[in-house]
Amino acid sequence: FMGSEFAYEDITGQEIEKYSYKWLRDETCGPLECFVLERHPLYENSGYGRLETWYDQTEYRVQRVDFYDQKGKLEKTLSLNDYRQYLGKFWRAHELIMDSYKTGKKTQLHYEQYEFQTGLTDADFTQSSLKRMR
Repeated sequence: FMGSEFAYEDITGQEIEKYSYKWLRDETCGPLECFVLERHPLYENSGYGRLETWYDQTEYRVQRVDFYDQKGKLEKTLSLNDYRQYLGKFWRAHELIMDSYKTGKKTQLHYEQYEFQTGLTDADFTQSSLKRMR
């Protein structure tokens, strides 16, 4: 995002197969107990060398991510807060805060009104369907 501490890579899908994983430790994170995992991007052109990620041990929600550059220097930290559950199974953070150690700046994103099961199908995302929406 232009003018923010978030990179496009930070908000794209975090599919399991995009990373290799290593358990580092169990640790308290706020009022929760967390697993701390080291993730290494497996895809080309990642801006990061590794990420340290805190997952709460109850619901496996991401609580914090430390982003390290290719040289191993801590670049920024993402904190995820105000989790709410939808349809009894989907957890979504409503506040994301990215602190950059490189720039000394902070960006906060606030989300509201998540919608699930809206009736969209794969056919709604074909090239021709998306072109018609312009």
